[in-house]
Amino acid sequence: MPATHAAQAAVSQPALVYASDFLSGNVYAYRSSSPDKQPVFTIHGLGASLGLFVDPARHLYVAQQNAVLEFSGSGRQIKTYDDSGHDPLGVAKCPNGALYAANSEGDTISVYAHGATKPTETLVDGGTQVFHLACDTKDDVFVTVGGKPGQVDEFPSGSTQPVNLPIALSFPEGIQVDLAGDVVVAASGSIDFYHVGSSQPFKSIAVAGGVLELSFERGDKQIWATGGTGLERYAVATGKLTDKIPGSNFGGLAASPPD
Repeated sequence: MPATHAAQAAVSQPALVYASDFLSGNVYAYRSSSPDKQPVFTIHGLGASLGLFVDPARHLYVAQQNAVLEFSGSGRQIKTYDDSGHDPLGVAKCPNGALYAANSEGDTISVYAHGATKPTETLVDGGTQVFHLACDTKDDVFVTVGGKPGQVDEFPSGSTQPVNLPIALSFPEGIQVDLAGDVVVAASGSIDFYHVGSSQPFKSIAVAGGVLELSFERGDKQIWATGGTGLERYAVATGKLTDKIPGSNFGGLAASPPD
């Protein structure tokens, strides 16, 4: 399909929010802001899928044991990224087209150069475990890490050496970077916003039941969170709850179209 036709088709597609159920092995697609809280479609037969990511083409990436799977916006599998011997959790794709998978069984991140389906590079972060990933507009990679001070690291674009950020959280989970370049981390009971290099959040949104993953929507005006009470969406400016989709086992999360 020509690029102009693809862009027109993307505009006509509904806004979706994806959530993975790590017990059933399903990924559910819901219409954003719809009173109907039933899935539009479901991807079945996945193994303990948690990490999700949507790229500008609205393709969905799902982290699986030994692989990352890529699906079309209608849920059709179109590609497999080999990550043999690893248990990827976080997954993210940078603007330069490179795909990253955080291998949560250890301290490595598999890197797939644009177009590659096997790792072309491995980044090492000297913590106990790497969990969740995010990219900014400059192709810098941010990762939450267990077992080291600060527990949030940045790999500047083109660098293989992590920079430990002074974000002191007991066990950070999901991570996102907003359009302004601020780092947003899922803490135990809140969504915390940090300027890069700062040790204190400049904004926090309280979330009952805890937070596991995050995903921005609508130009960073809204942010989705998964946690103990299901899928919840909050207005970034006010912290007000603006939508909720019930569920008890949601893990991974991604909004489509992405910001």
